[in-house]
Amino acid sequence: MPNPRPRPPRDPLLAALLLLPRVRARRMLGGVACFAGTRLFAVSRTDALVLRLPATEREALLARGVARPFELEPETPSAEWLELPRPIPVPRHELLRTIEAAWAHARIRRRPPAMRRRRRVRARPE
Repeated sequence: MPNPRPRPPRDPLLAALLLLPRVRARRMLGGVACFAGTRLFAVSRTDALVLRLPATEREALLARGVARPFELEPETPSAEWLELPRPIPVPRHELLRTIEAAWAHARIRRRPPAMRRRRRVRARPE
């Protein structure tokens, strides 16, 4: 008989991520990826915490030198993603606020790009 209660994660950061409402997790990108609905907003890895943040939060962490731009491929930094190396160099209350900002940023409903309508071309009678 399967256990109805899953074991809590050993990683306290992952546990904090999973306490947010409507967050689900799955293994991805070398760690555990967390989704707010269908949008990816965080990846908890053994060496770093990767977050998708709004511009103001991202710039503040970069200016303080506690985070670096996330690079999925070498020499190609991501525009919205930051990597906080472990151990996390910010106080716990500030880290939790940053995690909540990433979660809230993922929950913002963005408009899909406008689709161009193609005109139907009719064959000309000869």
